[in-house]
Amino acid sequence: MSDSTALPLRLWRVQPLSANPLMRTSDRFEAVIRVLAIALAMLAVPLAGAAGTAAYTSSAERIRTDNSAKTVVTATVTGDPERKIRAEHNGTEEWFEAPVRWSLEGRSAMANVSVPGSTAAGDAVPVWIGPDGTPTGAPQSPGAAAAHGIARGLLVLLAIWGGSVAVVVFVDLLLSGRRNARWESEWRSLNRPLGHDAQ
Repeated sequence: MSDSTALPLRLWRVQPLSANPLMRTSDRFEAVIRVLAIALAMLAVPLAGAAGTAAYTSSAERIRTDNSAKTVVTATVTGDPERKIRAEHNGTEEWFEAPVRWSLEGRSAMANVSVPGSTAAGDAVPVWIGPDGTPTGAPQSPGAAAAHGIARGLLVLLAIWGGSVAVVVFVDLLLSGRRNARWESEWRSLNRPLGHDAQ
């Protein structure tokens, strides 16, 4: 019998509903758990896709709304940049800030914003203004929504797959421990101490 024929036959013999009298109840239970884990792992793919799509749609709408409320103005640097350093868990972050002045809709405003280190007083720099009239971050790229959707989908997929594997491993360890304890007990009952064999 070829290996290609033997594998399906072996798989059929160990399936939970097999009439094989040598299969224990624990073997059948373990086989059912494995089948359910495989089914759940396959079902995880469309679930992760749906979760990723929902996250992408929500994130894209939020980014679009946030970006539409931002306005860019040309501000004039009114002082020399000042070097800033902040300690981070993986090192330090360094940037430059300078005071700038701009006019928007006939109103003048001032603030300290991040600028390139080579900026000098009198230079013009672009500044993004939020709906409240204060400086804010630059508009986010639509690609950020795609990255968020992909990350959410992968998180759901890995969580389901990891949970399925953990359940299979736990059940296997539990049943193997019970079987080993039972075999050891039966082996002890069959083995007589040396010198006590029947005459």
